[in-house]
Amino acid sequence: MELLKKTFSVKSNKVSLKSRNTIQIHLGLLPELTDMNIWNKNLHKIKMPNGRICTASIQGISFKKQEEILKSHSFWDKYLAKGDILCYRDKNNKWIFFNMEDVINFIINNFTWRLLKTGRIKGDCNGKQYITYEYRSESHKLCFVLGAHGGKKGKEFIDLLIRNIPYVEEIRIPKGINNQTTFI
Repeated sequence: MELLKKTFSVKSNKVSLKSRNTIQIHLGLLPELTDMNIWNKNLHKIKMPNGRICTASIQGISFKKQEEILKSHSFWDKYLAKGDILCYRDKNNKWIFFNMEDVINFIINNFTWRLLKTGRIKGDCNGKQYITYEYRSESHKLCFVLGAHGGKKGKEFIDLLIRNIPYVEEIRIPKGINNQTTFI
């Protein structure tokens, strides 16, 4: 932890831990992006060009205002910055650490946002989609999710961060003959 504090110049040892192929940033209401009264009044199904039926509505907040919010530090502080350090554990037991401030600044400065006719918002970087804000109508959820989800978007998002901002990597070697875990 001392190495991370020194490397990233962070004040605390609070960590936001993520893993797997998808990363959920927030599940629930995001009143900054959606007026739920307007959303619920306009909720309907549409048929997509591929034949898939999707839930759609309007956010009730102008896309210009949504873009402004998605470019604000306070929004990402509220929903992503659960700690000063973002930690990602991959399937090979490799731990990757980022300064959360660097992650937020990277999103704010490098992502462009687009609104789909379903009401979903997609966050792109260098022409590739990484982040999605969408309504989850299936089963009992009936709420919004913001994250790098769908397929392997979470892992792709972490790889994007690795290519663009400082990080610290740690590999854990399982207990061996000496019964101690080794860190590299």
